[in-house]
Amino acid sequence: MRTPVLFQRFLVFFGQPIRLPGWVMLLVAAYSFIPDNVARLEFWANIKIPLPIASYLSSTWAGLVLVAMGVTWLWHFRGAVHVHHHSTAIQPAGLQATASLGSVSVEISDPRRDTWIQDAMMFVVNRKWPEPDAPLSDDQFSQKSAALQEMRQSAADGKILIWGKLAPQGLHVIIPRDFWIDHQVKFLRAALADREKVATEKTSHGASSDRYDALMVSKAQIESQWPAA
Repeated sequence: MRTPVLFQRFLVFFGQPIRLPGWVMLLVAAYSFIPDNVARLEFWANIKIPLPIASYLSSTWAGLVLVAMGVTWLWHFRGAVHVHHHSTAIQPAGLQATASLGSVSVEISDPRRDTWIQDAMMFVVNRKWPEPDAPLSDDQFSQKSAALQEMRQSAADGKILIWGKLAPQGLHVIIPRDFWIDHQVKFLRAALADREKVATEKTSHGASSDRYDALMVSKAQIESQWPAA
C-alpha cells in the first residue's frame, strides 16, 4: 500500500532539517518590512535580542539580504513543502510592584494632567525638562528604563498619578494604582516613539488585557518626587 501523500511530504520536510535555516531566514526577514520601525524593534526586544543587533535586523536592507539568503538556501535544497510556522509569544518579565495598596495620599492637591510621560522620563534622568521640540536621544537606555520603573512604583504607591486613554477617541482617565502591579510603560515606545504613542504593556500572562495609550502625568508631581538638581 502506498504511503499517503501528506505523510510523504511530512517525511520529506522533517527528514531533511537542513532546509529549516532557509525558512527561518524568510520568517525573520518578514519582520524587517513592518512599516512601524518601533514595532520591529519591540519584536526583537521581546525575544531578548540586544538593541544594536535588533536595530540591524529591523532595517529594510537586512530584510532584503535575508530574503536573498533564504531563497538561495531553499533553492539549493529544493523540494521542501509548505510549512506552518507556530510562534510562541514571549512576554518580557517586568518589575513586580510590592508596595502596599493601602491609603496613600498624593502629595500635590488637585494635580493637573499637563506633561507627556516621555518628557517626565527625561526629567527624571537628567533633572531638567527637555526642550519642546528636542529630538529624542538614542542613548541613556538603562537610565530611561530605570526612570520608567521608578515612576511605575510611585504610581503604584499613590505618590503620582498617570493618565491614559483606553481608546484612540477616548478621554484621558486616571490609571488605577493596582494596574501597575502587573503592567508597565512600554520602554521602546517611551524611548523611541512619538510622545502620544507611549503606551502600557502587561508584565505577566495573567494580567488584564487593558492597554492605556497617550500617557501623561502632572509636572508638579514629577518635580516634587524628583527635585531638580
